[in-house]
Amino acid sequence: MPGCEHEHVGHGHDHDHDHVSSEEPTKDFLYECIDLENVRVLNSTDPTSGIKLIKPWHRRLDTTDIVESDADDQLIIHVPFTGNVRLNSILLRTFPDDSAPKSLKVYTNREDVDFETVEASTATQEWELAQGASEISDYRVRASKFSNVHCITLFFPESFDGDTSKLSFLGFRGDWIQAKKEPVVTVYEARPNVKDHQVPGANTMNHSLM
Repeated sequence: MPGCEHEHVGHGHDHDHDHVSSEEPTKDFLYECIDLENVRVLNSTDPTSGIKLIKPWHRRLDTTDIVESDADDQLIIHVPFTGNVRLNSILLRTFPDDSAPKSLKVYTNREDVDFETVEASTATQEWELAQGASEISDYRVRASKFSNVHCITLFFPESFDGDTSKLSFLGFRGDWIQAKKEPVVTVYEARPNVKDHQVPGANTMNHSLM
């Protein structure tokens, strides 16, 4: 599968969320399909923490690098993929206390979601999140709504304590579809130059007919 290698890992279930065993990785882990350099986090104590939050599977339990909200308990995380993916679920790990986010709203294929636009935007899907879970939670998405995704924005409106939100791991399960096509650049002449379009021998033929 060019451009995107899966880390093959365990299975989830069909209900809203499941806990992923630490010993059993998740199938079709999309870490290699994420454009890490362009991940953005809004209202974080560390603006670069988004890259650190999205970790390879072997670092999923590492709490050295986390995302923590700054001014209040709201967070927005924008994650672009290197191509189009069919998303199956979102993987989250929080802390076993009230700093865990209480809910999640996600928006697919939107580049413009920030704190000024998010309240007026319609979420693709919403979840009530598990409180105080130290395991990785697997939140299933509606397949029909996530079948062709090139970027996803996650909005965490509040935490259980209402003061700060913390996350220690974010990941995605799904299938790679294709790389994004680069735009084709075509140069048009504003005013064609006749000399550039002359056919060789045309002048000789015209003179011989005169």
